[in-house]
Amino acid sequence: MKKRIVSLLLALVLVLGMLPSSAFAGGWYTLYAFDEDGVWYQVSSMGKGTKVANQGNGWEWDPVTKTLTLHNASFISPSGGIEICAGATVRMADGSKNIVSARSAGGFAGRGDLTFIGNASLEALSSSGDNYSGFVSAKGKCTIESSTIIANAGFSCSGLDLTDGSISCNSFSTGSKYRGNSTNITNSTVSVEGYSFNSYGEAQYRGGFYAGIMKVKDSAIIAKNLGDGIGIGDLNAIDSSIALDINPAIITPAVLQKHFIYTKNQETGGFSVSFGPKTWIEMDELELNHSTFSSNLHIRCKKMPSLKGTQGGNIFDLHSIYLVYPNVAKDYPQYIQNVMEGTAAFEGVSITPIDPSPTPTPDPDPNPLDPDPIPAETTFPDVPQSAYYYEAVKWAVKNRIVAGYSDGRFKPNNVCNRAEAMMMFYRAAGSPDIQLDNGNFTDVGKDHWANTAICWAVQHGITSGTSSNTFSPNNKLTRAQAMTFLYRLAGSPQISGDNPFKDVNYNAYYYYPVMWAVDAGITSGTSKTHFSPNSNCTRAQIVTFLYRYLVESTNAEKIPISCEYNGDTIFTVFVPAYWENTYRVLQQSSPDGTMFGIRFVDKENYDAGFGGHIISFYVYSDNSYLTGLHAGGSVIGEINIRGKKHTIVRRVPTDVQFDMDSTSRTNSYKKKQKDVKSITDSITYSNI
Repeated sequence: MKKRIVSLLLALVLVLGMLPSSAFAGGWYTLYAFDEDGVWYQVSSMGKGTKVANQGNGWEWDPVTKTLTLHNASFISPSGGIEICAGATVRMADGSKNIVSARSAGGFAGRGDLTFIGNASLEALSSSGDNYSGFVSAKGKCTIESSTIIANAGFSCSGLDLTDGSISCNSFSTGSKYRGNSTNITNSTVSVEGYSFNSYGEAQYRGGFYAGIMKVKDSAIIAKNLGDGIGIGDLNAIDSSIALDINPAIITPAVLQKHFIYTKNQETGGFSVSFGPKTWIEMDELELNHSTFSSNLHIRCKKMPSLKGTQGGNIFDLHSIYLVYPNVAKDYPQYIQNVMEGTAAFEGVSITPIDPSPTPTPDPDPNPLDPDPIPAETTFPDVPQSAYYYEAVKWAVKNRIVAGYSDGRFKPNNVCNRAEAMMMFYRAAGSPDIQLDNGNFTDVGKDHWANTAICWAVQHGITSGTSSNTFSPNNKLTRAQAMTFLYRLAGSPQISGDNPFKDVNYNAYYYYPVMWAVDAGITSGTSKTHFSPNSNCTRAQIVTFLYRYLVESTNAEKIPISCEYNGDTIFTVFVPAYWENTYRVLQQSSPDGTMFGIRFVDKENYDAGFGGHIISFYVYSDNSYLTGLHAGGSVIGEINIRGKKHTIVRRVPTDVQFDMDSTSRTNSYKKKQKDVKSITDSITYSNI
C-alpha cells in the first residue's frame, strides 16, 4: 500500500500543470481534457478536479472535435503542464508563438494521438533553466504539419509524421524497431542537442536518438553530443542530410572495452561480437539515396547497406555483420584492439553524395503556376506595404524579373518550382545572350519556356542539374537550393563567421552558401537557430533573396561618405546604394574642438521629428568619449592627425528613433538598421 501511495503521488507530480498566470493566482495546476466529456478541468495538487471555461487568453478548446486552438497562448506556472487525456488536434494560428513553461516537470502531453497544425511554434520550456522540464510527448502517434516544436527536455511519441516543420529538443524518441509506428520526416528539420551535468563529482551525459522504421526525404537531421545512445530499426533516406554524433567524451578506450567485446571462435576461426548503444548504431536495414550520412560511431547492419548515388564509407563484412567506416585496417577486430590500447584512433562514418546537388524524385503533380505571368501594376492587393517583401516585389516587377498574374494579384505565397526560380535568376542577371545548350537534359526540351534560363545557369556553373541528364524543372525549389544558386551567381566567395543553425551541417552541400548568405545579410534563417534548408521557397522569398543580394546586401554597390576636417578627409564609410534619397548625413562637432564626426539619420523619421538616428562616427582628440554624455560608444580605431593621436568611436542609439505608429517609417528605419555592421566594417582612414 505504501508503494502504491508513493506511485500515485509521483504520477500526480508528473501531471501537475498550469493555466495562464492571469487565470489563477498561485498553486500548482494541470489542464485536462477528459475522455468522458471532453471538458477542460483544473486539477489542484490539493484537491479534486474542477471544471473551468473552455477558453482563455490565447486559447480555445472545442470539446466536440477535441481541438485546442492556440494564438500566442502562454501557459506559465510553478510546476506541471498540459495533459490531454485523449487524442486531439492542436491548431496554431499562423505566425503565433505559444509557450508552456514551468520550473519543474512541465510539458505538453497527450494520452493518445496528437496532431499539430499551423505555421507557428509551440515551445515547452523550463523557467529554471534545467534540462528536465519542457517536454512534448504523445503516447500515440504524433503528426506535425508546418509547425515548429521546441521541447527543452525531450520529444517522444509512438510514430511520427513530420511534414514541412521542425523539431528541436535534447532527446528524441519516436519508437523502436520492436514496436510503434514508423517515423516519416519530409521536407523538415530535426535538431537534437545532448547535454551534460556533474553528479557527485562525475560527468554524466544525456540525450538520445531512437526511432523504429525511419523514412527521411528532403530533410535534415542533426543530433550531436548525445549521451544515451542511438537506436534505429531501418533507415531509408532520400535527398537528405543526416548527422548522428555521441558526445566525444564518451568515445574512449575504456568505454569501448565496456561496449565492444569479441572472442575468437575456436571451431570456425570467426569472432563473436557484442555491441553497446553508446558506441554503435545498430539497425536492420540502411538505404541511402543521394543523401549524406555522418556519425562519430560505427554501424552494425543485419543486411548489406544500399548506398545509391553515394561514395565514401568502406563496408566491411565481419561474418554477416556489416560495418561502414573510413580508412581503417581490413582486420577489423585488430583495429578495435588497437583503438582500445590507444594506438589507433576511433574513426566514425562519413558518406557524402557524388553530386553536391541533391536529386529530388520527380514531382507527379507539376507546379501549376503560370510559367510566364502577365505583367501587372507594381501595386498588388495581396502585397501590403507592411509585408517584408513589399520593396522586393516592387523592385522585381520594375526590373522585369517577375510579374503579376492576369487577375491582378502577385500571389506571394505560391511555391516556386526550379524552372520558375531559374527564370528569375536569369532575368536578375540581365537576361544575357547565351548558347542554347543545357547539358542534354532529357526533361527540358529546346521549346521549354525556361530552356534559355536553364542553359545560362548550366553554362555559368550555377547548376549541374539533379542528375547527369535531368534538371527536374517541376520540382519545388528548396531554401538550400536557392542559397546555393545565389552563392554560385555571386562567384562562390569566401565565407567567415560562426554557424548559428542547428539544421545546417558542415558536411551539407549548402553549408557555404548559407553561411555566406547570412554574413551578407541575405537571410537570417527561419529562427535564431534554424535555417530550414528543406522548406520550399515562395515567390516572395525568392525575390526578397535577390533584392537583398543585388540591392541591399554587403555585396551591392556602395555610396562613399567622407568625414572632413579642415579640408582633409579623415575617414570614409560606405552605405548601401538603396539608401540614396532616404537618409541624411549630419556634421557634428564640439564647441572646444575636441570632437567632430558625422551622424546618419533616416530622412523620413528625422523630418517627422522622431530622431531617425541610425549610426554615428566621431573622432576624439582626448579621452572625453569615456565620460558624461559622450560615454557608451565603441572604439573602432586610432589615427594620427598632424602628430596627435585621435580615437574613432562608433555609436548606435539605445532608444527608439522611429515612428512606431507608422508602418512606412518603421520599415524605412529598421531596414537601414540592419546595415550597421557592414557600414562599420567598411570604414577606411589614414594618418595625415
